[in-house]
Amino acid sequence: MVAELARQLTVDFGKGWSERQLPYCVRVAEVFPEAEILHTLCSQLSWSHLRLVIQIDDPLKRDFYLEFCRVERWSVCQLQERINSLLCAEHLVCNEPFAVLLADDLMVGECWAVTSEISLDNK
Repeated sequence: MVAELARQLTVDFGKGWSERQLPYCVRVAEVFPEAEILHTLCSQLSWSHLRLVIQIDDPLKRDFYLEFCRVERWSVCQLQERINSLLCAEHLVCNEPFAVLLADDLMVGECWAVTSEISLDNK
């Protein structure tokens, strides 16, 4: 059934509708059920960005990465690095409001330093 749907979508709309791609499309629809929000995100971020953030189950963390990605204009590689390094957890270590982190690039640097020190101490 998925194979047939992928084939028909490809016929109707062109490349990009493989069997492998369709589960990502479903997940995007689940995570962003409001068309206006999804449209806005698609105008600001690439499909590759969205594929990364839909894998984050916690809505607060997902919004954190989406907003930083949008404001800071992170590449897909930068987003992946930030997710892998748990930048969101570092925000919690800093104990600063999300808006402060967005407004102050130095605060982000301080968060990185604090968490790096904690990580080194725990090894």
